[in-house]
Amino acid sequence: MAQSDIDRINETINNVADTVNAVIDTTRRAILNSSKRQKPTLYRKMDGELKGGNAQKVLGGILTGVGAFMALLNIPGIFNGAGGAAGAVMNFVVAAVMAAVGLSNIIGGNKKTGRVKRFNSYLEALGTKTYVTLEVLSEYTGKSVRFIVEDLQDMIARKMFLQGHLDDQKTSLITSDETYKDYRRAAAIQKVKAEQEMVKAESLKGLSPEARDIVRRGEDYIMKIQQINAELPGEVITLKLQKLESVIRRILEEAKEKPENIMDLRKLMNYYLPTTWKLLQAYKDIEDEPVKTPQMLETQKNVETTIDTVNDAFESLLDQLFRDTAWDISSDISVLNSMLTQEGLKDNDFQVGQK
Repeated sequence: MAQSDIDRINETINNVADTVNAVIDTTRRAILNSSKRQKPTLYRKMDGELKGGNAQKVLGGILTGVGAFMALLNIPGIFNGAGGAAGAVMNFVVAAVMAAVGLSNIIGGNKKTGRVKRFNSYLEALGTKTYVTLEVLSEYTGKSVRFIVEDLQDMIARKMFLQGHLDDQKTSLITSDETYKDYRRAAAIQKVKAEQEMVKAESLKGLSPEARDIVRRGEDYIMKIQQINAELPGEVITLKLQKLESVIRRILEEAKEKPENIMDLRKLMNYYLPTTWKLLQAYKDIEDEPVKTPQMLETQKNVETTIDTVNDAFESLLDQLFRDTAWDISSDISVLNSMLTQEGLKDNDFQVGQK
């Protein structure tokens, strides 16, 4: 690649980088001036259930005590053999049922209050986080992990955790839908990444360590762009990021075909892509705001315009990388034409696409 071509590409992308930095500064100021997002309610208030459980235990204690007392009073009448024995038996049965109902209320009340106490213990272990391992909960409460799994499943079913989830392996509690979505995305990305790493390792054979590092970082940026694109709803930005991802991928593929050009991508990886990534993160921060000011909306438009400029600059770089390949093809065509003419196999020039 000629030095003049590289200088022209660098000048174009430098101008883009200046725009990117200006947009990032504007975005940060807009976000600082925006209203704070209200956090969702994640946990049900359990004061009422705790009071209900205690009241149930008190009622159960009264019923059990009265029932037991009445049963004892009627025992002599059952065995005296007089005509009132049948009535004494009936009274004893009623008293026994009353005592049984009372005992059932005590047990039920204990379950309620115990469940609430364990729930509060789980919240204490969570603190301000929305993610905790069951091993930590086990150490905190003294309960086994197996017990905690069943306990949490019951609490989630009872909507005590309003956005509660257990991970796929049932090793962690996640108490926010947003955190759970992040977990699902991370799990999916991790799976894809493991598969891609195998392909990458094969494709990087024969490259120098520095060249391999440049290609790996480029592929990492592609994955990050894919991820942030999946999180952005707008069709306009989606198409722009798909184009950005595509042109970066083509640049890397072309560079791997021509390893001597890979070192020309150092500035792309060390400055232009990191700066562009900061721009996309700033765009995402604005998108996550529940209320957007006119300044924030204008900033997003500026970001979208800047992404177009970035795409144009990267396509220009791709053209420069492909130029050597185009020259090689032209040379091959010329040599083929000459050979066919010498062998008397053609009357006219051999041209690609000629019929």
